[in-house]
Amino acid sequence: MLNADATRRLLETETPTSAVFELNLGGGGPKFEIVHLLRQRDVPFAFVTRDAPK
Repeated sequence: MLNADATRRLLETETPTSAVFELNLGGGGPKFEIVHLLRQRDVPFAFVTRDAPK
């Protein structure tokens, strides 16, 4: 799993065939800049969520 900075660097030289994003809905809100980069390249993606640990 890559963080946003590492993903941005990777996207400078590579184009994935697809992507899956895990959204932590309780952690201050998602950031979608990576999604925008993927959409520009027509890369399909999906979002998944899960319950936060208690």
